[in-house]
Amino acid sequence: KVTLKNLVLRDLCPEHIKLGVDSSLTFGDGILLQLSEDCVLTSTWRFAGRAVIDGRYKNLDLALSTSAGLIVEQGGALRIVNTNISGVCDKKLFIADDNSSLELMSSVVLLSGNCTVTSGSLVIANDVYLQGPHSCFSFASTGTLVLKYGANLHIDSDVSLLYNNPQNSRTHFMFEDESSCVSLHNAR
Repeated sequence: KVTLKNLVLRDLCPEHIKLGVDSSLTFGDGILLQLSEDCVLTSTWRFAGRAVIDGRYKNLDLALSTSAGLIVEQGGALRIVNTNISGVCDKKLFIADDNSSLELMSSVVLLSGNCTVTSGSLVIANDVYLQGPHSCFSFASTGTLVLKYGANLHIDSDVSLLYNNPQNSRTHFMFEDESSCVSLHNAR
């Protein structure tokens, strides 16, 4: 079991990381992962601290392996920047608890099935696109859904956005100011 901290991993491709049976790799505080090319993730990447994935406008595909996925562990904060993430569904993206967060910034999320966020916070910065054939993205956490200053969440056709406010909180779904918006492109 290995935890990496305070590293910049440039030109990373998931195929470069090989894990043995019963081994695990966790990305801790101060990790910056920069993708080198369009990649296929075939294992689970765990994030236990503050970490960043910078896709550098490449595609990170989660769909081809049943064991592939991104997990933000308890107290972790993962920021995904400039990345096209494909193959996203319930088992591929998981936020462990309400002290954890996922920030999507200048990225495209291509859903391959329904995806429900049941815990943690979700932050949208800059332009983020939700796309996918006949898919539903559901935010059902007691954490917050925040659109940062100037953020635009684009919800494409054939994508449903479901929002559940379990505590009827006025701060559960927040627009930081009038420059934050949600754009519906024939969405349901």
